[in-house]
Amino acid sequence: MLEFSDLREITPEIETYDLGDVGEAYDRMIANEARFRVVLDRSRRVDRSPFVRAAAPIG
Repeated sequence: MLEFSDLREITPEIETYDLGDVGEAYDRMIANEARFRVVLDRSRRVDRSPFVRAAAPIG
């Protein structure tokens, strides 16, 4: 199925939210206002908590 999608340049339609906007994303999903998929993007996360540590590199 992925090969079929790739050959025909078919891509998913998603809404992307930062982790800080998880409440907004959840509310849109519960209210049936989200179109297709709601995705939380951890790469754009800004977390100033002193208790959060960066993950150790793999390898």
